[in-house]
Amino acid sequence: MSSLTVRAPTRTEILAAAQNRHLSTPCSFQLDSVRSQLEQKHVFTIAPTGSGKTMTFWLPLLFHDGVQIMVTPLNILGEKNAGELLEKMGISAVNLVADRHLSAKIKDVRALKYRVVISSPEIFMENAEFRSLWTLPAFLAHLFNVTFDEAHCITAWGGADFRPAYKDISALQWLLPKHVRFHFLSATFTAPVSSEIRTLFGIRAEELAVIRLSNDRPNIHLKVIEMVSTTSKIHDLKRVLHFPANADDITRPPKFMIFTNKRRESELLVKQIWNELPEVFRAKVAWFHAGMSDTFRRDAMEKLRVGEMFGIVCTDAAGMGLDLPDVRMVIQWGHTVSLCTLMQRLGRAGRDPSIDALGVYFVESSHFDGAKQKKEKKRKQLDGEAPPPKRRKVGSTQVVKISLDEMDRAEEKRWESMNNSTTSMPKFPSPHGMEPIKYDTLMMDWIINCQSRIVCPRRIANAYFKNPVVVSICGCANQRCGGRSPRSCCSVCDPTYFLPRRIPPIAPNKRGKNQMKPDEFTWKSSDIALRDALNNWRYEKVCSLGLENDFFGPQFILSNEIRDRIINLAHYSLLPLDLDSPAARQATLEVFQHQTQWRYSVDHGETLIKIIQQFPPPPPPPPPPPPPTSTSTCTSSRNIHCGCTSSATSDMSGESRIAKDKAEANL
Repeated sequence: MSSLTVRAPTRTEILAAAQNRHLSTPCSFQLDSVRSQLEQKHVFTIAPTGSGKTMTFWLPLLFHDGVQIMVTPLNILGEKNAGELLEKMGISAVNLVADRHLSAKIKDVRALKYRVVISSPEIFMENAEFRSLWTLPAFLAHLFNVTFDEAHCITAWGGADFRPAYKDISALQWLLPKHVRFHFLSATFTAPVSSEIRTLFGIRAEELAVIRLSNDRPNIHLKVIEMVSTTSKIHDLKRVLHFPANADDITRPPKFMIFTNKRRESELLVKQIWNELPEVFRAKVAWFHAGMSDTFRRDAMEKLRVGEMFGIVCTDAAGMGLDLPDVRMVIQWGHTVSLCTLMQRLGRAGRDPSIDALGVYFVESSHFDGAKQKKEKKRKQLDGEAPPPKRRKVGSTQVVKISLDEMDRAEEKRWESMNNSTTSMPKFPSPHGMEPIKYDTLMMDWIINCQSRIVCPRRIANAYFKNPVVVSICGCANQRCGGRSPRSCCSVCDPTYFLPRRIPPIAPNKRGKNQMKPDEFTWKSSDIALRDALNNWRYEKVCSLGLENDFFGPQFILSNEIRDRIINLAHYSLLPLDLDSPAARQATLEVFQHQTQWRYSVDHGETLIKIIQQFPPPPPPPPPPPPPTSTSTCTSSRNIHCGCTSSATSDMSGESRIAKDKAEANL
């Protein structure tokens, strides 16, 4: 039985309550969502990133005396919500994380000390102490609803191989009393996702209210760019981001976020950016993913917020719930199969609707129509199919001369004709009768090839999400929600708005000397002394740069992996150490850079070579003594061919000489 006191207010009462708490004026969609929850319905709140979905979770707390639970995919989001609830509304909230205080906090939850309880699905479904609350009548009687932030994660992440607790949490429908409802928040709910969630949680249509806005972000210019380099990530990245060339260069990139699909990829991309940056600026770009500590992530977000960092290269650990209003550029690095994921990530740009932002989608060449057509043509040739008839070649005397100005005018007329066209929306694939995964793949293919097919990517996204066509975002009179058309839609509708720089192609790779791979060895006193000296140098270096408290520590300047390789090479005397003449110095530094692949070799290679010189390795072991000689009893004058098994003569056998040559080469 419920012990709640719930009041269903009017829109005017909700507006007055928000004003009394000095909150921003709620929009129509927020008012509708709050009223539907207080009428004790299940609610889907679907609205674009930055539109204020969090307010729909907060405002119901002013009209009931119960407890609300929020399920969040990331701890950092829970901490943010708990802190803001207390600061802005004076409402007690707790964020439960797996630490030594968890048991004590759950006891406080049991005692109804908090109005809001926030945590991950793993805590709610797998922690034995919290699971006991789902069967505690006194707790359930005071429970108002369960809200899922970033609710698309239920289907996107819930599975046997990744966060199964997200799927398991649908079992709450059997554990909770009937008065407890579910509230789902997301910017990218599609019809298949909504249908799957309704099925998982057993929600009937008459009990459900769907509050849907267009998730289009008109202040974000959309651009799809084909990757041109298969070997250098930074080569493509420099087409859209301009970094300072030296410490005195005033060039600064816009505040940016680069999303990658894997943690390792974010780290590799940052290292390539570091190679392009002067040393004084390298701390202004960092990778950011779930492997980082919560403290590091908080610090990185604050530095990015106040402008102490240029940008971050991250996974979804940074994107979800991020509240940075002035990110000017978001880049999706590499193909992603999910259009929901793409729009979630690009939507982190320009959360302040008054600024213009850029969403860039870098995609590998293999996903474009041109590459696929070449692949199909090659397949047909291998299968023996007749190639299409070739067009007649134009003779050398039939050259048509067209000036560049004429080409530019023709191109302008083509774009002007396309933009003034009143043709209807192209017929995109229909999801009806199609597997959701196949439909997602086809619509993503349209997005990637929007340029060659001359179709606005915003139209494709609107068709995919079934975005309503509205004059204003939510229909209210609030100035920040007024009707807005894209100031600059995309690279198809406005191809000259943002033009990537032309970067000279990378020179063909000429295979050079391979890196040497010395054998493992037992560390000697000289090796240990060299290690300590390198450790001391890198610590003093990061201190001189003011980075002693940086998350990466001394490894920011010299990683353990590269340090140990230097020691390994020095142990076997495989590094030249001659710095006496300019020519010798250059040759020594080139070998050092090639063998260590250290990004700071140019700046600090000579310093490390001087350190190595102070700790010479132990002398190599003496060569093995030659085998004893004896006189053969063979009567053959050419005993090397006779096959006798007598002792060797003073001339070594072929195998012995090869072994001796190898030993000498290793020394």
